[in-house]
Amino acid sequence: MRKLLLILAALVAAACGNRENLTEKYARFLTSPNGYVCVKTDVPPVIDGVLSDGCWEKAGFNSEFHDISGEGFPEPYRNTKVKMLWDDDFLYIGAELEEPFLQGSITGRDEIIWKDNDFEVFLDPDGDGRNYYEMEFNALGTVFDLFLEGPYRCPERPYIIFHWDCQGLVSAVKTSGTLNDDSDSDTGWTLELAIPQKAIVPEFDKVFVAGSYLRVGFSRVEWQWENGAHKNGEDGKPLPEFNWTWGPTGMIAMHMPERWGYVWLQEEACEFEYPALMNAEKLLWTVFYAQEEHFSKTGKYMKDVPLSAKDRELMPGGASLGTEVWPHGYKTTMQLPDGNSIAINEAGKLYR
Repeated sequence: MRKLLLILAALVAAACGNRENLTEKYARFLTSPNGYVCVKTDVPPVIDGVLSDGCWEKAGFNSEFHDISGEGFPEPYRNTKVKMLWDDDFLYIGAELEEPFLQGSITGRDEIIWKDNDFEVFLDPDGDGRNYYEMEFNALGTVFDLFLEGPYRCPERPYIIFHWDCQGLVSAVKTSGTLNDDSDSDTGWTLELAIPQKAIVPEFDKVFVAGSYLRVGFSRVEWQWENGAHKNGEDGKPLPEFNWTWGPTGMIAMHMPERWGYVWLQEEACEFEYPALMNAEKLLWTVFYAQEEHFSKTGKYMKDVPLSAKDRELMPGGASLGTEVWPHGYKTTMQLPDGNSIAINEAGKLYR
């Protein structure tokens, strides 16, 4: 009997060992997001579209923009650089966009600005993958801002407030060249923002504190133009836009808050560090992607996501994983050795 049990145990171990590594299968969506140390400023910048204030000297540029789909896709052929600062009341963002043909036609607030070349900011203040904000700007300084309860990929369409306005937002654009004139060559445009904390956090919560991580995504939409209009391909339809982002999401979809960068608020400049549980959260996202794929094929969620031993190396030592499933949802919880837990559900909400 003992020999039989040993044989069965070996077979089970071999079966688990032969499981597909899901972290490899979904590797495109599990690369480490970019990180940025955002330094506190005692003197706020003047929001005029010119990044010449002395406080901006404390902030380094981050220019790691790539094609949104990631490795294997063409790198951007125009430069984009971003820097950030913060104080007790505002997050400050400065962006410089190289652009030899300055273009802008949309002037009404909350119109669909990405039909122009634009720059987009995505902000999840507490990093739970839910209740986040999107703000878009073109070279005319037109603003499109909205609030989303969750990403479009959720099982049910999330609640979206298209006419949400970021109360207290201050923004300015400075162009170097002539708008909508393709007879000359321009230099580009600069965007400067002050996003108030009270507009993006509920009630009296505070997230602008030293040591906090914000999840922030930046996207640049770049079209090809000809005679002041979208350039058409051989089929007579506009050529597709380029999507250049601060770190790739892995597919043409910006509404993946877990893929946005980590912005680490600090009093002074220091070496960036990722959150201690980032790898553990990667494993939860691996579960999420596997559940999404399985549900799309079967209409059901799995009680036991087939994680390999290699996948489970992302868990802290002594942690355990369990899943509750019901007809239209699930919650996978990781119990941590210190008695705390983190979890994820079918909507991609992280619980900490």
